[in-house]
Amino acid sequence: MNSKSTPAPRASLHGLAFSPDGTILAVTTLGFRVSERQESEVQLWDVVKRRRLATLTGHTGQVTSLAFSPDGDTLATGASDATTRLWDVRTGRSTATLTGHSGSVFALAFSPDGRILARGGEDRTVRLWDVRGRTAVTVLNGHAGLVDALAFSPDGATLASGSEDATVRLWDMRVGRPRASFAGPGGSGSPAAYSPNGKTLATGAGDGTVYLHDVRTRRPVGRLTGHTGEVNTVRFSPDGRFVAASSNDDSSVFLWDARSHRRLARLEGHDRPVQRVLFSPDGETLATSSYIDRTTRLWSVRTHRQLASFTSASSLMAFSPDGTVFATGGREWSSVQLWNARTHQRLGALEGLSGMIGDFAFSPAGDLLATASGDGRLRLWDVRDRSLTATFAGHPASAQSVAFTPDGKTLASGGRDATARLWDVRTHRRIATLSGHTGIVWSVAVSPDGRSLATVGNDRTVRLWDLETHLQLALFTGHTGVLRSAVFAPDGNTLTTGSDDETIRLWDTAAFNDLATLEDRACAIAGRSMTEREWRRYVPDGVGYQRICP
Repeated sequence: MNSKSTPAPRASLHGLAFSPDGTILAVTTLGFRVSERQESEVQLWDVVKRRRLATLTGHTGQVTSLAFSPDGDTLATGASDATTRLWDVRTGRSTATLTGHSGSVFALAFSPDGRILARGGEDRTVRLWDVRGRTAVTVLNGHAGLVDALAFSPDGATLASGSEDATVRLWDMRVGRPRASFAGPGGSGSPAAYSPNGKTLATGAGDGTVYLHDVRTRRPVGRLTGHTGEVNTVRFSPDGRFVAASSNDDSSVFLWDARSHRRLARLEGHDRPVQRVLFSPDGETLATSSYIDRTTRLWSVRTHRQLASFTSASSLMAFSPDGTVFATGGREWSSVQLWNARTHQRLGALEGLSGMIGDFAFSPAGDLLATASGDGRLRLWDVRDRSLTATFAGHPASAQSVAFTPDGKTLASGGRDATARLWDVRTHRRIATLSGHTGIVWSVAVSPDGRSLATVGNDRTVRLWDLETHLQLALFTGHTGVLRSAVFAPDGNTLTTGSDDETIRLWDTAAFNDLATLEDRACAIAGRSMTEREWRRYVPDGVGYQRICP
């Protein structure tokens, strides 16, 4: 039988972990087999001598988590093949294969004494393993979403687990029982929203109150009450008559009259907290989503009655601009579901995505849907026939956010590689890479006039970019936590950002919108570039000096 040689698959960096003493670095690389089955290997490197010590192979799926034991002698690896492997760091040999999970293992943590290994997975469980005895200890149940973070207290008496159900749970390791549970940071939506006319800003607070502010004076003009815990999403209806909000601490969605501040309805149907609310373009329908109870529901704004319920663990949802198509999806899914927004019938799914979905957005015309996914790629889909029209190389790490410019010609994206990128929707080519952030870019927002882009992320900074020149216009600092959301006021002169520091900040962008005009006038009148002294006098703070004239 003849055989053909096949080039080795290209691999990409996927995960890193240092040994406790910092001398060894574990690196997991991701590739593809000829059979199209995803696989990865782990490499051990001597940090001082900069040489590879060993290559660890054995998992039949993507390695999704790494953890060294406290003494550095053992490396634990978790993978999408639902197994965890223990490796002897000195010899590079596998010493044990741990089973039990029914899906990917996303989190690993050794107890401080190295005796217990905690494993968190896609099946929503935390499993404890006796490292020395090679035996399962117990299974901790309670999370309603995949477990993707684990940490032991310094004394080993408590284990903390974080989940995509937006909660953190504390477990008493002596008895293997939950000690406490509390809401994790933020929801999938934004706790701030502008009224359509841009005159009022609604913000959600930790005590469950929604505050209405006069944008011009920045003073509060109303309080909307009903929730008893942290508000995670607030929205105005398209005509500005209503405000809807959800909370991390209860399963209800409240609807208020934006003018009288009177509570109109308490929408009840979800049995766990709701993470996102969204009005249809005509304002007749309100969509609510809970990836904890794994349902998405549609409600009549006029009658307050439930119109439909979809079984879908959606942390993301969107209406097409004409309101005829409703899209759902989320981080636990590798497909986007499309529904007829009026008949509530399922139209189909966008299949072929690789990795969890970070974000999606309809084009202004509504004919295209852009998706950002865990493999770093951006994809454009024809909404009508649900076909894939283009795939962009995207980011080397997971893509987290996407947004179209108002004319639909450019797509902006943000990713785990700490960059934002601009793409030509027609030619499918990359226009520019915007570098400056030092951590994940969680959100990108295009100004209403399409002239500037705001980006926010892990480095706690807000950056404003010129979409024509691709230069950074401004750098705003002040938040003390990770930034999750950014939204422009309808006139584009104010940018609002939300952060894990539990604050919402408003930034004046009007001066930066006029910067291009200032540059043109300076060149025309003076016939030269401004000096650094002139620049500091006339150009807004946060803009680095540039020689702007030809």
